[in-house]
Amino acid sequence: MSEIYRNAIYKYVVGPGKGNGGAVCGRDGGVWGHSETLEMSLEEARNIHRVCLKGLTGANFVMSGVTFAITDMNDDQTIISAKAVSYQSGCTIILTRGGFVVGYFDSPNTSEQSIIATKKLARYVKELGY
Repeated sequence: MSEIYRNAIYKYVVGPGKGNGGAVCGRDGGVWGHSETLEMSLEEARNIHRVCLKGLTGANFVMSGVTFAITDMNDDQTIISAKAVSYQSGCTIILTRGGFVVGYFDSPNTSEQSIIATKKLARYVKELGY
């Protein structure tokens, strides 16, 4: 895991008004960095990328052992919002050139805050060329 990504995750998506965790993953499912609160397996990351590329609202995926359902996507399918099926939490996934970034949130943080924070992480990753 890269300290560059780990530090960026804590800077952009973890904290009050941002979210509870995050990850940076490659298209192949490699987890380049994650917060302590969001561990993701190689298979989970691969499946998330596959599901996001299909662009199906309502599709399910598992992240850190929790099942999420896609609730919304922007028009070009690069920003995806999902809600946990059994919990009051959710996540924002943003596709980048080389993979995707995830911002995870739970109460009192909100979906809107997660989207803003995750966009900042995605911008940072894209500036690095990924």
